[in-house]
Amino acid sequence: MKKFFPFILAIFVLSGCRKNDPEVRFEMAYERELTIPAGLNVFETHYFYLRNVNLGSYLSSNNVTASELIAINPGSARMSTIFSGLSNYSFIRDVSVMIYTDDESNAREVFWRPNVPLNTGEDLDIIPTLIDAKQFFENTRFNIIVKLNLQAVPQQTVETRFRFSFLAK
Repeated sequence: MKKFFPFILAIFVLSGCRKNDPEVRFEMAYERELTIPAGLNVFETHYFYLRNVNLGSYLSSNNVTASELIAINPGSARMSTIFSGLSNYSFIRDVSVMIYTDDESNAREVFWRPNVPLNTGEDLDIIPTLIDAKQFFENTRFNIIVKLNLQAVPQQTVETRFRFSFLAK
């Protein structure tokens, strides 16, 4: 019995460990396009504004308002080249994606990707942050800023499809 005691104790302790993270009720997915022009300076930060992103019918089709949700967290984000085989994202050093409604000075970071690898191809996954972005979904529209710091000058214009999502809990 003494041999089995640590095993039984471990099962008992681990079975009580549950994550208190609320269950995802639905995903709110968005897609926008932006153009990264050739010849951008590597010494400056470059800002790409995606204004007036329509919230869509996600809340109404699920019969909730943003205030009734526990949280709205960033889900996933990806930048992809629209024209395959023409360019890649190896010229980017880091990416930060911010969200705001009316006042840009109140923007919050929802996705980021530091130290983009030099061998990055035509798709660049961006890491979600842990913030609760619920306050930005109380209106019918929100704005996104994609902020790029470069490690090399882009040799050609990169037509980019930016897909991102939020998880309503």
